[in-house]
Amino acid sequence: MMSLIERPISHCLFTAAFIIILALASPFHVAISYSSATSPSKIVTMMGQEVEALLEWKASLDNQSQFRLSSWVGNITCHWVGISCNNFSSISHVNLTGFGLKGTLQTLSFSCLHSLVSLDLSYNLLYGTIPSQLGNLSKLIDLHLSTNNLSGSIPTSIGKLGNLSTLFLSDNQISGPKPQEIGLLGSLQKLSINMNNLFGPIPASIGNLSNLSTLFLWENNLFGSIPEEIGKLEFLSELSLSGNNLSGLIPASIGNLSNLSTLFLWKNNLCGSIPSSMGNLGNLVTLELSDNKLSGPIPEEIGKLGFLSYLALHVNDLTGSIPASIGNLTKLTHFNLHINKLFGYIPPEIGRLKLLTFLGLFKNELNGSIPFQVNNLTYLKYLTFSENMLSGNNHGKASRDLILFLSSSLSSSGTSSTAHNVLLKDILDLRLEPPENEVLLKVVTIVKLAFACLATNPKSRPAMQEVSRELSIGRAPMSSELFDMLTLGLLFNNG
Repeated sequence: MMSLIERPISHCLFTAAFIIILALASPFHVAISYSSATSPSKIVTMMGQEVEALLEWKASLDNQSQFRLSSWVGNITCHWVGISCNNFSSISHVNLTGFGLKGTLQTLSFSCLHSLVSLDLSYNLLYGTIPSQLGNLSKLIDLHLSTNNLSGSIPTSIGKLGNLSTLFLSDNQISGPKPQEIGLLGSLQKLSINMNNLFGPIPASIGNLSNLSTLFLWENNLFGSIPEEIGKLEFLSELSLSGNNLSGLIPASIGNLSNLSTLFLWKNNLCGSIPSSMGNLGNLVTLELSDNKLSGPIPEEIGKLGFLSYLALHVNDLTGSIPASIGNLTKLTHFNLHINKLFGYIPPEIGRLKLLTFLGLFKNELNGSIPFQVNNLTYLKYLTFSENMLSGNNHGKASRDLILFLSSSLSSSGTSSTAHNVLLKDILDLRLEPPENEVLLKVVTIVKLAFACLATNPKSRPAMQEVSRELSIGRAPMSSELFDMLTLGLLFNNG
């Protein structure tokens, strides 16, 4: 790199002019310059280094990328697209997200960007490894490299970025273990390395990130157990470790994360019971533990999660009964327990979950009858009890499941829908005797009421008194010929 003496006269004239401007600056700027112990000549030198570093990197990118950075000419970087400067005209922010830049980071001299506090190169086409030089950006607060094609391992020099608050490396092809040195980033608040190829265990040093609020490591190849030290992250509000190969128990220390609002651990190999300490997560809104090997009962303490709206425990080996305390989760909209080994009765307290839109209980070992309180769940769009040992209709797909499917098809597909042309007689259970005489009209009335009960607006649905009145009204018998001609579309549109 040329010294100031070796540079062209035009650059020296620019340097001289800049020094004169600094000398004539207001007392405010002089005070800043003095307090920072940075001389005018040093500032000019730093600016020259920044210009050279960025222009050299630009030249290494493909032609299309260079065209997109066509404003990068001359010595005034503060006028360049994607560049912001501090009070000394030194580069403080580089934001080139979504520019479609293609190339590597190897030719970018990070050590020349002395004042950089934010670097955002996300949503580009960058490839190659993350240079270890990145660790020289001692003032860096935000680093965004997500959604590129970066590969190789995370450099250990990342641990030198002591001021880093945000580290986003998601959606790349980064591999290797998660470095222990990340545990040195005491100022880190958001860490996202999801959708990569990281392997190995989650280091215990993760517990040192005491200011962390977001930790996303989902969809990697991490294995081993969830470290007990994760319970030290008292400010954590979002935790997702889904889509890995984690095994062992869910640590009881997870109950210390009192600020947690979302917890995603699905699609791992976690085993053992759900720790009762999860009942301490009073701010939890979403709990996703599906597709694991969890066993034992659902803890009663889960009923303490008063803000919970999404609870998914499906595809596990859970046993025991559904706890009555589930009725305390009055904000719940999604509740999925299918494909477990739960037994016993469905608790009538489930009728208190009046905001439920999804209730999945199929393929368990539940017995007894379906509680009448289920009728209180007027917002339900999906409900299935099949493949249990419940009394009543337990053959194949429950009739309500069928009605839900047909109603969805009829309301969303218009008159061209195949469901419109389905004959009513063709959806009846063929194991039963065909209905005759007055029973024919009762079947028609019941189907029309079933469709009405699934109206999008709950206020448009018939109340139980109206349903009872409709079923009790005596009407003239319907002929079997007319019954055989009725289509679902006719009943749906003339409810």
